[in-house]
Amino acid sequence: MKSVANFLLRLALGLLLGGLLSTILVRFAPGYGVDERELDPTLSESTRARIRQQAGASNIWSAYSQFVMRTVHGDFGFSSSLNSPVVDLLADRAPLTVKTVAGGVILAWAIALPFAAVSVLWKGAAIPLVAASTVLLCLPLGLVAICLFLEGIPAAGVVAAGVLPKVFTYMRQLLSASGERPHVLGAMARGISPWRVFWMHRVVPTAPESLSLLGVSITIALGAAIPAEVLCDSPGLGQLAWKAAVARDIAPLLTLTWLMTAITFTANTLGGAAANSERMWRE
Repeated sequence: MKSVANFLLRLALGLLLGGLLSTILVRFAPGYGVDERELDPTLSESTRARIRQQAGASNIWSAYSQFVMRTVHGDFGFSSSLNSPVVDLLADRAPLTVKTVAGGVILAWAIALPFAAVSVLWKGAAIPLVAASTVLLCLPLGLVAICLFLEGIPAAGVVAAGVLPKVFTYMRQLLSASGERPHVLGAMARGISPWRVFWMHRVVPTAPESLSLLGVSITIALGAAIPAEVLCDSPGLGQLAWKAAVARDIAPLLTLTWLMTAITFTANTLGGAAANSERMWRE
Protein backbone atom coordinates (compact mmCIF):
# COMPACT_ATOMS: atom_id res chain seq x y z
CA MET A 1 0.00 0.00 0.00
CA LYS A 2 2.84 2.38 0.76
CA SER A 3 4.38 1.89 -2.67
CA VAL A 4 1.00 2.47 -4.33
CA ALA A 5 0.51 5.66 -2.31
CA ASN A 6 3.99 6.86 -3.30
CA PHE A 7 3.24 6.10 -6.94
CA LEU A 8 -0.05 8.01 -6.86
CA LEU A 9 1.57 10.96 -5.08
CA ARG A 10 4.43 11.18 -7.57
CA LEU A 11 1.98 10.79 -10.45
CA ALA A 12 -0.23 13.61 -9.15
CA LEU A 13 2.77 15.90 -8.69
CA GLY A 14 4.04 15.05 -12.16
CA LEU A 15 0.66 15.77 -13.72
CA LEU A 16 0.31 19.11 -11.95
CA LEU A 17 3.83 20.21 -12.81
CA GLY A 18 3.59 19.03 -16.42
CA GLY A 19 0.26 20.77 -16.89
CA LEU A 20 1.59 24.01 -15.41
CA LEU A 21 4.65 23.99 -17.66
CA SER A 22 2.43 23.32 -20.67
CA THR A 23 0.19 26.24 -19.71
CA ILE A 24 3.16 28.58 -19.37
CA LEU A 25 4.56 27.54 -22.76
CA VAL A 26 1.22 28.10 -24.49
CA ARG A 27 0.47 31.40 -22.77
CA PHE A 28 3.86 32.87 -23.73
CA ALA A 29 3.90 31.39 -27.23
CA PRO A 30 3.73 33.91 -30.11
CA GLY A 31 0.18 34.32 -31.33
CA TYR A 32 -1.59 33.31 -28.13
CA GLY A 33 -4.71 35.33 -27.39
CA VAL A 34 -5.08 36.55 -30.97
CA ASP A 35 -8.74 36.45 -32.00
CA GLU A 36 -9.67 36.26 -35.69
CA ARG A 37 -12.51 38.67 -35.00
CA GLU A 38 -9.90 41.42 -34.78
CA LEU A 39 -9.42 41.08 -38.54
CA ASP A 40 -12.94 42.34 -39.18
CA PRO A 41 -12.47 45.79 -40.79
CA THR A 42 -15.89 46.95 -39.61
CA LEU A 43 -14.94 46.77 -35.92
CA SER A 44 -13.92 49.90 -34.10
CA GLU A 45 -10.67 50.19 -32.21
CA SER A 46 -12.51 50.14 -28.89
CA THR A 47 -14.19 46.84 -29.83
CA ARG A 48 -10.84 45.32 -30.81
CA ALA A 49 -9.37 46.48 -27.50
CA ARG A 50 -12.24 44.83 -25.62
CA ILE A 51 -11.70 41.56 -27.51
CA ARG A 52 -7.98 41.63 -26.66
CA GLN A 53 -8.80 42.35 -23.05
CA GLN A 54 -11.18 39.39 -22.87
CA ALA A 55 -8.62 37.07 -24.46
CA GLY A 56 -5.97 37.95 -21.87
CA ALA A 57 -8.26 38.57 -18.93
CA SER A 58 -7.11 35.68 -16.76
CA ASN A 59 -3.52 35.14 -15.70
CA ILE A 60 -1.67 31.84 -15.87
CA TRP A 61 -2.32 30.79 -12.29
CA SER A 62 -6.04 31.45 -12.29
CA ALA A 63 -6.52 29.88 -15.72
CA TYR A 64 -4.63 26.74 -14.72
CA SER A 65 -6.34 26.41 -11.34
CA GLN A 66 -9.75 26.78 -12.99
CA PHE A 67 -8.89 24.09 -15.52
CA VAL A 68 -7.71 21.74 -12.76
CA MET A 69 -10.92 22.24 -10.80
CA ARG A 70 -13.06 21.59 -13.89
CA THR A 71 -11.05 18.48 -14.69
CA VAL A 72 -11.62 17.11 -11.18
CA HIS A 73 -15.34 17.30 -11.91
CA GLY A 74 -14.93 15.53 -15.27
CA ASP A 75 -14.96 18.60 -17.52
CA PHE A 76 -11.91 18.66 -19.81
CA GLY A 77 -12.94 21.81 -21.58
CA PHE A 78 -13.85 22.76 -25.12
CA SER A 79 -11.54 22.97 -28.12
CA SER A 80 -12.02 26.39 -29.68
CA SER A 81 -9.95 25.51 -32.75
CA LEU A 82 -11.79 22.27 -33.55
CA ASN A 83 -15.17 23.41 -32.15
CA SER A 84 -15.74 20.23 -30.16
CA PRO A 85 -15.55 19.04 -26.53
CA VAL A 86 -12.12 17.65 -25.68
CA VAL A 87 -13.64 14.42 -24.34
CA ASP A 88 -15.25 13.72 -27.73
CA LEU A 89 -11.97 14.40 -29.53
CA LEU A 90 -10.10 11.99 -27.27
CA ALA A 91 -12.74 9.28 -27.66
CA ASP A 92 -12.65 9.56 -31.45
CA ARG A 93 -8.87 9.66 -31.86
CA ALA A 94 -7.46 7.53 -29.03
CA PRO A 95 -8.21 4.08 -30.56
CA LEU A 96 -6.22 4.91 -33.69
CA THR A 97 -3.23 6.14 -31.70
CA VAL A 98 -3.30 3.05 -29.47
CA LYS A 99 -3.28 0.87 -32.58
CA THR A 100 -0.45 2.90 -34.14
CA VAL A 101 1.74 2.90 -31.03
CA ALA A 102 1.14 -0.80 -30.28
CA GLY A 103 1.84 -1.78 -33.88
CA GLY A 104 5.00 0.33 -33.97
CA VAL A 105 6.37 -1.09 -30.70
CA ILE A 106 5.64 -4.70 -31.70
CA LEU A 107 7.21 -4.22 -35.14
CA ALA A 108 10.28 -2.50 -33.69
CA TRP A 109 10.92 -5.29 -31.17
CA ALA A 110 10.26 -8.00 -33.76
CA ILE A 111 13.00 -6.54 -35.95
CA ALA A 112 15.43 -5.27 -33.29
CA LEU A 113 15.74 -8.49 -31.24
CA PRO A 114 16.84 -10.86 -34.05
CA PHE A 115 19.07 -8.20 -35.59
CA ALA A 116 20.74 -7.60 -32.23
CA ALA A 117 21.32 -11.33 -31.85
CA VAL A 118 22.73 -11.59 -35.38
CA SER A 119 25.10 -8.66 -34.81
CA VAL A 120 26.45 -10.34 -31.65
CA LEU A 121 26.78 -13.88 -33.04
CA TRP A 122 28.19 -12.98 -36.45
CA LYS A 123 30.77 -10.22 -36.29
CA GLY A 124 30.61 -9.67 -40.05
CA ALA A 125 27.00 -8.55 -39.78
CA ALA A 126 27.68 -6.14 -36.93
CA ILE A 127 29.14 -3.31 -39.01
CA PRO A 128 26.26 -2.89 -41.52
CA LEU A 129 23.57 -3.36 -38.84
CA VAL A 130 25.18 -0.90 -36.43
CA ALA A 131 25.72 1.56 -39.29
CA ALA A 132 22.05 1.34 -40.32
CA SER A 133 20.95 1.82 -36.71
CA THR A 134 23.24 4.84 -36.32
CA VAL A 135 21.83 6.44 -39.47
CA LEU A 136 18.28 6.02 -38.16
CA LEU A 137 19.31 7.55 -34.84
CA CYS A 138 20.88 10.56 -36.56
CA LEU A 139 18.09 11.30 -39.02
CA PRO A 140 15.23 13.54 -37.84
CA LEU A 141 12.09 11.48 -37.36
CA GLY A 142 10.14 13.96 -39.46
CA LEU A 143 12.40 13.27 -42.44
CA VAL A 144 12.07 9.53 -41.88
CA ALA A 145 8.28 9.92 -41.70
CA ILE A 146 8.20 11.77 -45.03
CA CYS A 147 10.34 9.13 -46.76
CA LEU A 148 8.27 6.25 -45.38
CA PHE A 149 5.00 8.02 -46.18
CA LEU A 150 6.09 8.48 -49.80
CA GLU A 151 6.73 4.74 -49.92
CA GLY A 152 3.19 4.06 -48.69
CA ILE A 153 4.19 2.89 -45.19
CA PRO A 154 1.58 3.73 -42.51
CA ALA A 155 2.14 5.68 -39.30
CA ALA A 156 2.90 2.49 -37.33
CA GLY A 157 5.95 1.95 -39.54
CA VAL A 158 7.17 5.46 -38.76
CA VAL A 159 6.77 4.81 -35.03
CA ALA A 160 8.70 1.56 -35.44
CA ALA A 161 11.49 3.46 -37.22
CA GLY A 162 11.75 5.76 -34.21
CA VAL A 163 11.81 2.94 -31.64
CA LEU A 164 13.84 0.30 -33.52
CA PRO A 165 17.37 1.80 -33.41
CA LYS A 166 17.16 2.51 -29.68
CA VAL A 167 15.95 -1.02 -28.87
CA PHE A 168 18.56 -2.54 -31.19
CA THR A 169 21.42 -0.54 -29.66
CA TYR A 170 20.49 -1.29 -26.06
CA MET A 171 19.74 -4.99 -26.62
CA ARG A 172 23.01 -5.42 -28.51
CA GLN A 173 24.87 -3.91 -25.56
CA LEU A 174 23.07 -6.23 -23.13
CA LEU A 175 23.79 -9.35 -25.20
CA SER A 176 27.43 -8.38 -25.70
CA ALA A 177 27.95 -7.74 -21.98
CA SER A 178 26.29 -11.01 -21.00
CA GLY A 179 28.61 -12.91 -23.34
CA GLU A 180 31.66 -11.75 -21.39
CA ARG A 181 30.55 -13.30 -18.10
CA PRO A 182 32.82 -16.10 -16.76
CA HIS A 183 30.16 -18.84 -16.72
CA VAL A 184 29.27 -18.10 -20.36
CA LEU A 185 32.91 -18.30 -21.42
CA GLY A 186 33.28 -21.52 -19.42
CA ALA A 187 30.23 -23.11 -21.05
CA MET A 188 31.54 -22.26 -24.50
CA ALA A 189 34.97 -23.66 -23.62
CA ARG A 190 33.34 -26.96 -22.59
CA GLY A 191 31.76 -27.32 -26.02
CA ILE A 192 28.13 -26.74 -25.04
CA SER A 193 25.89 -25.90 -27.98
CA PRO A 194 26.38 -22.22 -28.90
CA TRP A 195 22.64 -21.73 -29.39
CA ARG A 196 21.87 -23.16 -25.95
CA VAL A 197 24.53 -20.97 -24.35
CA PHE A 198 23.22 -17.94 -26.21
CA TRP A 199 19.59 -18.51 -25.25
CA MET A 200 19.94 -19.75 -21.67
CA HIS A 201 22.92 -17.71 -20.52
CA ARG A 202 22.77 -14.54 -22.63
CA VAL A 203 19.15 -13.88 -23.62
CA VAL A 204 17.20 -15.10 -20.57
CA PRO A 205 19.34 -13.24 -17.98
CA THR A 206 18.63 -9.95 -19.77
CA ALA A 207 14.87 -10.26 -19.11
CA PRO A 208 14.75 -7.68 -16.26
CA GLU A 209 16.55 -5.04 -18.35
CA SER A 210 14.39 -5.91 -21.35
CA LEU A 211 11.23 -5.27 -19.34
CA SER A 212 12.52 -1.85 -18.37
CA LEU A 213 13.41 -1.17 -21.99
CA LEU A 214 9.86 -2.11 -23.01
CA GLY A 215 8.47 0.63 -20.80
CA VAL A 216 10.92 3.14 -22.24
CA SER A 217 10.07 2.07 -25.80
CA ILE A 218 6.40 2.85 -25.17
CA THR A 219 7.42 6.35 -24.11
CA ILE A 220 9.53 6.75 -27.24
CA ALA A 221 6.66 5.48 -29.38
CA LEU A 222 4.27 8.07 -27.92
CA GLY A 223 6.68 10.84 -28.85
CA ALA A 224 7.18 9.40 -32.32
CA ALA A 225 3.43 9.19 -32.87
CA ILE A 226 3.15 12.99 -33.17
CA PRO A 227 5.27 13.48 -36.35
CA ALA A 228 4.11 10.10 -37.64
CA GLU A 229 0.41 10.98 -37.48
CA VAL A 230 0.91 14.55 -38.67
CA LEU A 231 2.97 13.69 -41.74
CA CYS A 232 1.01 10.53 -42.55
CA ASP A 233 -2.31 12.37 -42.06
CA SER A 234 -3.48 9.87 -39.46
CA PRO A 235 -6.27 11.39 -37.31
CA GLY A 236 -5.00 10.28 -33.92
CA LEU A 237 -3.95 11.98 -30.70
CA GLY A 238 -0.58 12.98 -32.15
CA GLN A 239 -2.26 14.92 -34.92
CA LEU A 240 -4.63 16.46 -32.37
CA ALA A 241 -1.67 17.62 -30.27
CA TRP A 242 -0.07 19.22 -33.31
CA LYS A 243 -3.25 21.03 -34.38
CA ALA A 244 -3.87 22.25 -30.84
CA ALA A 245 -0.28 23.52 -30.56
CA VAL A 246 -0.50 25.39 -33.87
CA ALA A 247 -3.82 26.97 -32.83
CA ARG A 248 -2.58 27.71 -29.27
CA ASP A 249 -5.65 25.77 -28.09
CA ILE A 250 -4.86 25.25 -24.43
CA ALA A 251 -7.72 22.91 -23.40
CA PRO A 252 -6.76 19.90 -25.59
CA LEU A 253 -3.06 20.60 -25.07
CA LEU A 254 -3.39 20.42 -21.30
CA THR A 255 -5.50 17.27 -21.45
CA LEU A 256 -3.04 15.57 -23.82
CA THR A 257 -0.12 16.64 -21.63
CA TRP A 258 -1.73 14.99 -18.64
CA LEU A 259 -2.62 11.88 -20.63
CA MET A 260 0.88 11.43 -22.07
CA THR A 261 2.47 12.12 -18.68
CA ALA A 262 0.27 9.53 -16.97
CA ILE A 263 0.95 6.88 -19.62
CA THR A 264 4.69 7.54 -19.64
CA PHE A 265 4.99 7.55 -15.87
CA THR A 266 2.91 4.40 -15.49
CA ALA A 267 4.74 2.49 -18.24
CA ASN A 268 8.16 3.34 -16.83
CA THR A 269 7.09 2.52 -13.26
CA LEU A 270 5.57 -0.83 -14.22
CA GLY A 271 8.58 -1.72 -16.33
CA GLY A 272 10.95 -0.89 -13.48
CA ALA A 273 8.83 -2.76 -10.95
CA ALA A 274 8.65 -5.85 -13.17
CA ALA A 275 12.40 -5.75 -13.70
CA ASN A 276 13.09 -5.44 -9.97
CA SER A 277 10.70 -8.30 -9.17
CA GLU A 278 12.35 -10.52 -11.76
CA ARG A 279 15.80 -9.67 -10.45
CA MET A 280 14.81 -10.33 -6.82
CA TRP A 281 13.21 -13.64 -7.77
CA ARG A 282 16.40 -14.77 -9.50
CA GLU A 283 18.54 -13.74 -6.54
